[in-house]
This record gives sequence, structure tokens and C-alpha cells, in this order.
Amino acid sequence: MSKLAHDITEHKRAEADRLILNKLESTGILAGGIAHDFNNLLAVVLLNLELAAMFNHPDAELARYLDEAKKSALKTRGLTAQLLTFLPKAARRSASRCCFRD
Repeated sequence: MSKLAHDITEHKRAEADRLILNKLESTGILAGGIAHDFNNLLAVVLLNLELAAMFNHPDAELARYLDEAKKSALKTRGLTAQLLTFLPKAARRSASRCCFRD
């Protein structure tokens, strides 16, 4: 009877671990989709900033504001890229913690 109880416990533990991994994978897919959509929106913002700069006199004060807006949009694009590279690492670390118990 003890052997049967041990087998069920291990089965339940493995099932719980699979559930955690599925949730992590789903979260990564969702975050990746959001980051992709966000990058698409940033591309439109950057394009419009470039167009505005083309039609603006370079010595105008507006050029400085457009340049600052462009710098911020580029930093935001970089943060989005970092998010995409961070998520798989976090999922791997969490997976190793939940699935490889002693």
C-alpha cells in the first residue's frame, strides 16, 4: 500500500509541475504577442516623428521636441526587446525550480 501512495504522490507532483510550465508558457506567448503589437505601434510613432521632422525647419524649437520624442520611442523599443529576451530565461529558471526537486 505504501508503494501505491508514493506513486500517486509523484504523479500528482509531476502533474502540478506540468501545470506550472503550461502557465509559464502561456504567459510568455501572451507577453510576446503584446510586445509584438507594441513594437508595431512604436514603428508608426517613429515614422510619424520622422515625417514631422522632414517637414519642420531644422532650426525650429519643434525639432528639439521631435528629437526627444524619437529618443524616447527608441528607448521604449529597446525595453520591449529586453522583455522578449528576458521571458524565456525566466521561464527556464522557474521550470528548473519546480521540476527538478530533490
